[in-house]
Amino acid sequence: MRQVELGVGFGCSVREKNFIASVAITTTISFFTIMAEQQQKSSSGGGRHGPHSIWTEIENEQLMQWLEDPENLRKMKKGSGVSKKALIAEISLQIPTKPTIKVGYKYDNLVKSYRAAAKLNNQSG
Repeated sequence: MRQVELGVGFGCSVREKNFIASVAITTTISFFTIMAEQQQKSSSGGGRHGPHSIWTEIENEQLMQWLEDPENLRKMKKGSGVSKKALIAEISLQIPTKPTIKVGYKYDNLVKSYRAAAKLNNQSG
């Protein structure tokens, strides 16, 4: 994937950078949804991808609802006393169509995307 740095060196306000960060996360999720739909279409003829490889829009929405809950956000912070394994197990209960390992991969990718967007947001300029 190609990374594009938006708002750097253009004198963006904090509000604009927050908007850019939220757009980056939304774009990442949309990208994964589109890729999943394309994979689903191409793999329906006996491709390499199994039924658990593709995240549907409903599954993505269930994950985002869990992540947006303030109590769950508190659990995700360092020092909360909740392990990553426990978080992923809890998310897996919300998305019974996916194995825990796939939920873990998705969680890791979303956290990575969030950190990249937050890093962009914290840049001065």
